[in-house]
Amino acid sequence: MSSTINPTSTRPSHGRVLRRLGSAAVAAVALAGGLAVATPAQAAGGGYNPSFLYAWNWGDCSVKVGVVRDVYSPWAAIGGSSVTCSQRHSSTKVTVVQLFNGNVVSGSSASTSFANSYGTGGRILETPRFCGGGYWSQRATVTISGLGAYTFTTPQAWVQTGC
Repeated sequence: MSSTINPTSTRPSHGRVLRRLGSAAVAAVALAGGLAVATPAQAAGGGYNPSFLYAWNWGDCSVKVGVVRDVYSPWAAIGGSSVTCSQRHSSTKVTVVQLFNGNVVSGSSASTSFANSYGTGGRILETPRFCGGGYWSQRATVTISGLGAYTFTTPQAWVQTGC
């Protein structure tokens, strides 16, 4: 299936801002792959989109991976992951990436670590915003002390973003 190239959003940045040079390099790489990076560079999620949310139980933890609602217009694709555990773990690491037509989107990785925690709490780790029409999915690699490491991948869904 061929993907469409969409223009980069011109919304102003909020939160952490990628430097212009870095943002331009990421945009050039993404456009070469049939995608456009949407600004703001910081993901702007409004919680999970329940239509594209998947959850797994792993040990004493619940792992959620899916699409995060974009609060900006035109809307873009944002991936997210969160982990909630019933027992405290000495370390928890979560990395989430976007996949587009089965391939990891360059520049889409987001990662965080917590020490002596119950997971990410109420926080959702979010990828940057991306534009494009094609098959999107999200992949989270979670490492939790006492449980090990596991990769969770959502099924692909054809989506045409709004940007």
